[in-house]
Amino acid sequence: MADWVQEYFINPLAQPNAYAPYNVVNTAVFACLALAAAFLLYQFIKRLRVRIDARLFYAIIPFVFFGSALRVWEDAGWLPRAFELGGITFYPFVTPEIYVLVFLVLVTAYFLTRNLESTRNAGILLAAITVLPLLAQVKQPALAFGIVFLASVALAIFVWLWWYRKLRPTIPEKMVVFAQSLDGAASFLGIQFGNYFEQHIVGGLIMGLSPIVFFLVKAAFGFAVVEILRNEKEEERNYVFLLIMIFGLAPGLRDLLRIACGV
Repeated sequence: MADWVQEYFINPLAQPNAYAPYNVVNTAVFACLALAAAFLLYQFIKRLRVRIDARLFYAIIPFVFFGSALRVWEDAGWLPRAFELGGITFYPFVTPEIYVLVFLVLVTAYFLTRNLESTRNAGILLAAITVLPLLAQVKQPALAFGIVFLASVALAIFVWLWWYRKLRPTIPEKMVVFAQSLDGAASFLGIQFGNYFEQHIVGGLIMGLSPIVFFLVKAAFGFAVVEILRNEKEEERNYVFLLIMIFGLAPGLRDLLRIACGV
């Protein structure tokens, strides 16, 4: 059992140059853990009596910037990949542990303030502290602009289609489409023009067809999620939107910042 854990979970974290970061086993386990965490997190939010609406999205988004920037700091060698505490090795700045780290920072900020606006402001401060030093290192502004432009075009098409159907898209719906499109655009341009490669298994299969197909699939996925959930209850719908936004925006921003800085 120990050898199994070492091979499929520890080695990809400890030896990134020798092992692919994701394999079938750890991908499946991480997916199951994410589903369990999503259920528990929903119960936690309801217990706090926090309404799941645009205000919550605005409070969380700066922390996504903060976490994505921290990840790039590790990529750039500004932060250690691992450190030991009590004889246990932790990898707090890489997936999946960075999600736990940022969540703990977010929850701490909320409990200290008990106010979403103040929590958002704390997140903005943390995001500024971590993102601004990276902006000073930008080496590939054209690629970075292209990523944001493609994601913005996808969002504009989505908004136009919804208005054409006489539907008014909500902030959570717009954020889902933009976040997924940003992730797709960053992977597409990073691989096509920036000498990067896709680390995830499913993404790698799609990239095998063509990098631009990955962008189109991600944008279409954002559109489809909004359409499928459009008539569900608002709180449950927005919670799913929140998760999908985070899992698109976090890697999308990380890739955008990495590509911009040439890391």
